[in-house]
Amino acid sequence: AENLQIDSNDKILLKGQTGAGKTQLVNSIQGLVHGSIISEISDPRTIQHAFEYMNQQTRESIPSTGLSLRDLLEGETDNTLISDLLKVVMLDIKFSNKSSYDSKISGLSGGEKMRLSLVFTLLETIKKKKQILILDEPEQGLDESTRRQVISNILNYLNLPIICIYHGSSLDLLKMPFNKIWEFDHKNTHTQVSQFNFINY
Repeated sequence: AENLQIDSNDKILLKGQTGAGKTQLVNSIQGLVHGSIISEISDPRTIQHAFEYMNQQTRESIPSTGLSLRDLLEGETDNTLISDLLKVVMLDIKFSNKSSYDSKISGLSGGEKMRLSLVFTLLETIKKKKQILILDEPEQGLDESTRRQVISNILNYLNLPIICIYHGSSLDLLKMPFNKIWEFDHKNTHTQVSQFNFINY
């Protein structure tokens, strides 16, 4: 593959068929795949802590009942930050006042769970000063109008590189603030990844 470069504040879309190696690339960037090489870094495992990674497991680990929003966010006390993050994921109507942060949540829809896991992920990214955020299919469970807006909000909100595996419609993508695309082309036994400016997409 050609050299893939992540610059500050890049918003990168990973595109390609299922099984083409998108998740494997994401894992190798984080040093989870033996033998992956990142220039100037002798052991990718040393930079694992720099990444925040949100995938299906993150979403499934959110309980449907019994916890308050604040419990879920590990006791976070900064209400302004919580309120900002809720706006980003469009849950500010569900949790419209500060007292709702401490009430037990019940009966979450799949889409709400997804958006809460995004709130959790964003908070972790900010609090732990992560350098790169990776979102693996963050649109799952969200309806069309919500998913485009929520993901656009996240891309605009965080001032750091974000790598996103997205399987929504191509029309969605044209309305989202990505600036680069890594396209996966699976041929025979290997996958080639090419980098394009999103504007050429």
